[in-house]
Amino acid sequence: MVTMHENPDYLLEALDAGAAGYVLKDASAERLISAVHRTPNGESPLSQELATLLLWRLADEQQHEPEPIPQTNHEPTIEALTPRETEVLKLLTTGQTNQQVAHSLNISKGTAKVRVERIIGKLDVSDRTQAAVRTIELGFSSPEIGG
Repeated sequence: MVTMHENPDYLLEALDAGAAGYVLKDASAERLISAVHRTPNGESPLSQELATLLLWRLADEQQHEPEPIPQTNHEPTIEALTPRETEVLKLLTTGQTNQQVAHSLNISKGTAKVRVERIIGKLDVSDRTQAAVRTIELGFSSPEIGG
């Protein structure tokens, strides 16, 4: 989605509607072109600052909601992730791209992409941004998973 609105509420609405990314209209031409090229590769171009604001706001809202009643069905959980997938997820919640994840963890971009795909599958979401949102929904309130 390309928009002029730098608003975490609009970002959340766009993601809920299935947007793969959220780029501001005043972004550079290079940023827009990069977003168009990265999206089909499973990356979610987002303003890191806006995404971080949204995640922190969701975390704050999560802390003020009553405890959910445990369900007996097989809901996706963070515990289903391997330790390495958890490391990748920590980086996803800060808005990092596959390239940045690869650099941060000293792995190849292809390996980072595979890890992200596995996380998406295990959390039963459609993309990396939804994985970060699901992390908050599952009760993890900060970029430090488990915090």
